[in-house]
Amino acid sequence: GVLDRFSQIQPKLIFSVEAVIYNGKEHNHLEKLLRVVKGLPDIKKVVVIPYVSSRETINISKIPNRTNPGIASEDFLATGKGDQAPQLEFEQLPFSHPLFTMYSSGTTGAPKCMVHSAG
Repeated sequence: GVLDRFSQIQPKLIFSVEAVIYNGKEHNHLEKLLRVVKGLPDIKKVVVIPYVSSRETINISKIPNRTNPGIASEDFLATGKGDQAPQLEFEQLPFSHPLFTMYSSGTTGAPKCMVHSAG
């Protein structure tokens, strides 16, 4: 599942919805998210995006983080606002620097991680 995939790359930041609607039924994802976060020791922040429920009804207090608690997407975005826009810094990276990661379906064992480079 998700933990099998994420444990291969040990992300520092996770974005997740609180629930999805599948086949006409609502499926809460907060318990699954809690299990995933507990299984990833390098997580620094979890951003929860309201998708099915309103922000006021989502309880993210149980999501443990090593440095910061789980945060609602609106609060996360607000950290970038202010009177002074932050100075953008561009870093030249090698041709083979990772850009994004995809996974195979894992039908013949553990999911295979495929890293696509920036070049």
